[in-house]
Amino acid sequence: MKRNASLDIIRSLAIFLVLCVHSVLNGKFTAGPITGVGGYIMMGLWLMMSSCVPLFLMLSGHLLNMKKPTIKYYINYLHIFIPYVLISIITLIFRAEYLHVEMTVRSFVGDIANFSGCLYSWYLMLYTGLYLLIPFLNAMYHALETKRQKLLLIFSFFALSHLPSLVNSYINIYSVWWKNLYPVTFYLLGAYCSEYPSAKKPSFYFRWLVGLLVVFSIYDVFYLHGDGGRAPYYGYENYQVLLVCFLIFRGISSLDIEKLPSGFIKCTEIVSKLSFYIFLLSGITDDILYPVVAANVEDYYLNYGYFLPTALISFTAALLLSIPLYPIGEWLSKRCIALVNRLIDRLTNRTAAAN
Repeated sequence: MKRNASLDIIRSLAIFLVLCVHSVLNGKFTAGPITGVGGYIMMGLWLMMSSCVPLFLMLSGHLLNMKKPTIKYYINYLHIFIPYVLISIITLIFRAEYLHVEMTVRSFVGDIANFSGCLYSWYLMLYTGLYLLIPFLNAMYHALETKRQKLLLIFSFFALSHLPSLVNSYINIYSVWWKNLYPVTFYLLGAYCSEYPSAKKPSFYFRWLVGLLVVFSIYDVFYLHGDGGRAPYYGYENYQVLLVCFLIFRGISSLDIEKLPSGFIKCTEIVSKLSFYIFLLSGITDDILYPVVAANVEDYYLNYGYFLPTALISFTAALLLSIPLYPIGEWLSKRCIALVNRLIDRLTNRTAAAN
């Protein structure tokens, strides 16, 4: 099946925004007051960066919404898990040798098994749960017959996961018990975008995106009274993050790919293929980069303008590390999947023969 270049662009943007989030969190954006034009711009950029993980979740909904609960589907999870194991082994050796973290064989295996083998492998733990549910979410979504019913389903999950962040802005009157359902909300939103492509031009979505970023930035700065110490951590269950993420996804997926430079398309295809490896390997590059920068750049924590160059350095380093590891991880995962399939076939044949 031909690759969808717009989805490669979205995935490439998402992985770069992930590295930008890491850069901001390794600095001290909240250390000083949020004032002036720079404060407004940074707040808007911070909000846009926070759409990184939701963009990945929407991509899953866009690409996997026809999957059914089959043995083959669940075996294909190894295509994600095997590269994680490979990179976890490298990361844990790095921690022991470079960071001098003490570990035993038990802790080594345990860290891999409980999804803490990499600095940012928490996402794989989240995604594993979603992956198990995807065929059943698809069955629920496609069982609805009309567009209105599907919108009502998405709004129901929005009401559980994201609406509390709006209603509770000033007073806690809405239950936050279900807010961690946000992966399902973004997944279903991606499935909806796949089934109902937009007929509007990209400029429509990008104008709304810029407008909302301006409005939300001003609102958040004034609501926070310009006190950087209270700058929000835009959680993925935040309604602002959902709106920004949706507009980015719709805007890019509506682009006329034929008008974009072929070199740009090829670069985004490469980055898109390597994105999972970049994500996990960035834990190593971040552990090396940020302590060095903090120790050698005097005003690093006071000037949040450093977030972009440091993000670019970490991104480039993780990209370079992923290039030799990608073919190894792909080869191992394909071999493991083939092996498991052969074992299942043998077991099935033996069972059939015994009957």
